[in-house]
Amino acid sequence: MRVQSVLVLIAIYRLVGAFYANEWVVRVLGGVQIARQLADELNYDLVRQVLGFDDTYIYSHSSQPSIGKRSNTNLTLRLCDDSRVEWAEQQTWRRRDKRGLLDDKIQSRRHLFGSVGFFNDELWEHQWYMQDTRTEPGLPRLDLKVIPVYLKGITGRNVRVVVLDDGLEFQHTDLYPNYDPEISHDLNDGDPDPTPRYSSITPNNHGTRCAGEIAMVANNKKCGVGIAFNAKIGGIRMLDGQGGSAMDRIEGEALNFALDKVDIYSASWGPTDDGVTVEGPGRLAQEALERGVRKGRGGKGVIYVWASGNGGSKDDCSCDGYTSSIFTLSVGSASEQGQFPWYGELCPSTLASTYSSGAYSDQMIATTDLHNSCTVKHTGTSAAAPIAAGIIALVLEVNPKLTWRDVQHLVVWTADMTPLAYNEGWIVNAAGLHVNRRFGFGLMDALALTKAAANWTTVPPWKHCTIPLNCTSLDISRREESKSSEKSPTKLLQIFNKCGKI
Repeated sequence: MRVQSVLVLIAIYRLVGAFYANEWVVRVLGGVQIARQLADELNYDLVRQVLGFDDTYIYSHSSQPSIGKRSNTNLTLRLCDDSRVEWAEQQTWRRRDKRGLLDDKIQSRRHLFGSVGFFNDELWEHQWYMQDTRTEPGLPRLDLKVIPVYLKGITGRNVRVVVLDDGLEFQHTDLYPNYDPEISHDLNDGDPDPTPRYSSITPNNHGTRCAGEIAMVANNKKCGVGIAFNAKIGGIRMLDGQGGSAMDRIEGEALNFALDKVDIYSASWGPTDDGVTVEGPGRLAQEALERGVRKGRGGKGVIYVWASGNGGSKDDCSCDGYTSSIFTLSVGSASEQGQFPWYGELCPSTLASTYSSGAYSDQMIATTDLHNSCTVKHTGTSAAAPIAAGIIALVLEVNPKLTWRDVQHLVVWTADMTPLAYNEGWIVNAAGLHVNRRFGFGLMDALALTKAAANWTTVPPWKHCTIPLNCTSLDISRREESKSSEKSPTKLLQIFNKCGKI
């Protein structure tokens, strides 16, 4: 496809919000032979099984264009009407925004206090959030207290973290020693190489920047130091679809990729933060999240770390079903001044915060960048979430027996609101804890977290309680039902359960 065509496609996409793909995800019970037989009988092409999902397959059809503005309802219903099909959905490309900012500026300054010289990495002096960098002795200490954790020998060993994003430049010299190919993949092109697409039109440096925050190698005189600099890092390339979009099938595969190996999934993206979009995980993504917390890490559950969003005053992260899911650990931002940043979103699902960029005079985050380079300009909640993932990697090294619910409890109970106390919005909840819709329960504290984790008593497992809905039955005559079958509530419910929104 020519460059001009790609630009036109992206422009149209941003107006209409979604494109329909020549791809149906179909759940067919009985194995691949039944799935192949169904495809042959109904004149579809069986592409392959969906990675990580039993009895779930990708179908395509010769009459459907690769990208279309409208769904093909007839082709979807043809699948749903077959008794061998449990459900079927035509896939859509939906916009997914990376939660970094591109227009911030950085102001460097000389540190008068702190741990300059602790590491020899060239950007260590710029990693203000990992050391005490107060310019005046009367200012509050704002670092995440990782150095005392390192002094105990805790650096993220034997913990595996994967970044779900636009790719990972794994040959970067500050990442390659910690790169783990077993937990890496390219879901956009369907191969094992997560290397991003190098493009002057769409910068695909986001995943490489996020990965560096977590696992940059220490003391190699290159870039900076990862929060968990001895953890293993992987990358899933999944955000480089049509116009920077993803489909439910890709998200589902990403959220469960190498589920038997990964400890932490880090995601710094979500639906558009425009104050209008209200979206959450689709059918497969939701199933993947629940499977991850039930079956990941040998039944203890993987940790899904999610950036809370960059919509500022115009958006609310309650409109984002990914960051507000009970299965994800939602992370917000605080500036180096301990203030709520201009891009921050308010919502009750934010559990805690880490540092990122703030006002234009504030420093940003130092990390790896494309072409084996470094940057001091990583920003937004995109930068806050990977820091949290790195801290959690330190916690899991201390106590690998923690469940996903243990980690959430630990984050809540050890978060420190003191450096952020002068911000408005703090209340005391029924458990006696300070909480704020801007910062959650406070700033993550690596030292307090690892200390508490060492002697933690496992909390009870997650329980899902349902209350049956008692509905008054209503008889509909055959004549009326046949007259308005498309509007029948029973018919609509059946269609929704099997076909989703068509």
